[in-house]
Order: sequence, then C-alpha cells, then structure tokens
Amino acid sequence: MPRLTTNENVVTGLYTDLDLEDPVVVFDYLWTRLDPEVTVYPSEGYYYFQIPIRGVTVKGALTLFAFDRDRGIVGFGYSGEIEDHPRGLHADMPGRFRQFGAADGLQLVDEGPFTSRVRWRDREILFHFYDPGMVGPGPEHLAPHETYVGSNFDESGLRFHLVFNDLENRLFWILDERSFVPEAMIAVDGYVAIGARTHFAFFCDETYHRKVLVGVDVQEISFNSWYDGPFDQLPDVYIRQGKIPIKDYIVAHTGIDPDRLDRYGNFLDVPGTRAPITPYRFYQEPEELGFVNDLVSQRDAGTIDEAEFYARLTQEAGREILLGDASPDEENGSEAVR
Repeated sequence: MPRLTTNENVVTGLYTDLDLEDPVVVFDYLWTRLDPEVTVYPSEGYYYFQIPIRGVTVKGALTLFAFDRDRGIVGFGYSGEIEDHPRGLHADMPGRFRQFGAADGLQLVDEGPFTSRVRWRDREILFHFYDPGMVGPGPEHLAPHETYVGSNFDESGLRFHLVFNDLENRLFWILDERSFVPEAMIAVDGYVAIGARTHFAFFCDETYHRKVLVGVDVQEISFNSWYDGPFDQLPDVYIRQGKIPIKDYIVAHTGIDPDRLDRYGNFLDVPGTRAPITPYRFYQEPEELGFVNDLVSQRDAGTIDEAEFYARLTQEAGREILLGDASPDEENGSEAVR
C-alpha cells in the first residue's frame, strides 16, 4: 500500500539529530525503520530510500547484489542534498559507502533465489526480490535478426526487455508493455514520445509495435536520480543462475576484452565498476531527438537496411567510456560506479 508523506513527518525528520558522518549510525537508524518484509523492485538489487535527517534529504540505497549475497554482504551508500531543486543545489555532504558482513554482526541467509533473510543486531528483515521472469516480448515485437536476452525492473518504476541485434552486435532496451505502464507518454515529434514522469524518450516503432528507448535526460543522469536510465538494472538473479550469458553479450556489444570482466559484467581491473549498457542518447532538449525521424527517412528511402537502422537508432552513448580509461561517473554521472 502506498505510504502517506506528510509535512509533519518531513519536518520532524529534518530536526532529527544524527551523525551523518558515521554510516553505521545511519544504517542502524534506517534499519529500525524498515518494515519486517520489504520488496526490492530494481533488478540489480538496489533498495533505494530517501529520508529527511538533520536539515537535509538523505538519499541512498541498501545494495543486495547477487554477487555480494553469495558472500553474505549488504552494501549501504548515501549522500545528502538540500532539495530536488531545478538548479541542482546540493548540500556540502559527501557520499558515504560501507559494506556490512559477518565481521560486523550481519547475517544474510538466502531462502531462495528471490528471497533473503537479513539480521542486523536484534532485528531481522525479509527481502523479497521482484522476479521479472524470462518471458520476453512476443515474436511480433522482434525483428528476425533480434534475440531476447532478459527482462528487468528499473528503479524508475518501468520495466524493460533487453534485446540483442544479432547482425550489428548491439544491445538495446524496449519498454515492457504487457501490463500497466505507470507513465504518460507525450508525442513530441513524428515517431518520438517522451515520458512525462521519467523523461525517457522512445522511438514508437510501428513495424514491430514497440517502444525502443532512444534517450535519457542528461540532467537526471547528472543527478544520479531514479530516472537516469536502465543501464544498471540487469536481471542478476538469472545471471547468477547461469540462464543469461550477459558477459558474452556485453563483450559483443562493446568490444571490451573479455578478460577484463566477470560473468556479471563487472570490471576486474576497476573494482566496484560495471560495464553500463547505455544504447541511447543523453539529451538536454527534445529537439536533440530529431535524429530518430532522420533515420526513419533514410530507412524508408532504402539508404540503410533494417538492421543498420536499429543499430544507428541505439548507438552506445558510453562507448568511449567503456573502451577508455575514464570512469563512467566522471563522464556521465553513471551509477555503474558504486
């Protein structure tokens, strides 16, 4: 059931005196306020939160990554900001990150692929991980040269299918519309629609009756918000079970040396960094999405074939990052660096 947020609760929180410099203190404060059972919707295992404390809004996440759960570890990261302000005003409070495991008194026991029981001090919480399933879009929504890879649940509240273009070695995201989509689409130009809430931009594909993700608002990326794109929400439970060879797809998509990656697509030579899958544009203004209509015109004129059309439509925005030395965080605010 949706929670009611009141001004009373926010003001009370703002006056709460808590040492925000100490992640153990903040973790314990959050832990005592979680329900006995919670659902983790984002597929990679982020349990996001925001809470007013000591004059700022503290935002962060518990991280229950599949590869960390194997080691009995829960991560905890947070930072403080003044407000979700259009000018991006932030408090002078650097982020904090800490891992908790057996040495800290935390106990994590998996009760199945989509359930973990975690005890910290004298309180136990049952984490249920949303199961996106392995049922992709129907064949009418895929071109003959495309392969369904897996599905995810993004922290934006939208669900996506990850698809691979076999002819062009290109991964891309299409919106999962098999059930209710919590978004209002606004047609902006020809074949492009933008989500009013998320600002995600989609190509409305009339050939295969689907919406292909082609743009993410660069401001959301710079804020590292819940609307920074689905690049970091891969179906890790199924990767953990060996049902999705995501490393092979990432290598084909990016050209990264396979020896640099583990089976989840994490860089072995840059600890804590995962290869992001960002086959879309980082845009500031809707006018920048005009390339979609240009490509449609080229396809319809026979200048480019279908496979090349979809490859150009879904160019990897982070290709230079993936193949270079820069970290994703430095280049585009990516949450791949945790």
